[in-house]
Amino acid sequence: MDDLAPEVRRRLSTLLHQHRLAHITTKADGTVRRAGGALDTFGLSVATGAFVADILPVLHPLPSEAESIRIPLVHMPSGHVAHIEYVADADGATVFLFDVTPEYRRLVGLQQRMNEFRLLVTAEPDRVSTLVASLDALAIRVQGRTLT
Repeated sequence: MDDLAPEVRRRLSTLLHQHRLAHITTKADGTVRRAGGALDTFGLSVATGAFVADILPVLHPLPSEAESIRIPLVHMPSGHVAHIEYVADADGATVFLFDVTPEYRRLVGLQQRMNEFRLLVTAEPDRVSTLVASLDALAIRVQGRTLT
């Protein structure tokens, strides 16, 4: 990261500190070499030598040695939501878990509001048409007054 501009390093550092982060490093056979970070946030208990796909079933079957993948919005045992990054290398892989629970809750709230609006539009089209016509008429009256 030393080759990044100072403002880019600061922004990256801020992004990393805004999310709880856990990591699991595996050997080439998929067994855990070491783990750390906020594992308890995700409700994970990780033992050295355990198979990573048993800890995170979403990784079963394991990606190939050369494959790095991102799995967004995984619901964890603790109730938190994580983005999972699986980064393969010659010796195995490192799995990063980023806690994105606050962002997920905002998305769910926005989706709920969109669904309610969609329901209103489809269930009560006459009311919506009347409301739109009234707003159009009001806009025309306002424009007429401002033009004269």
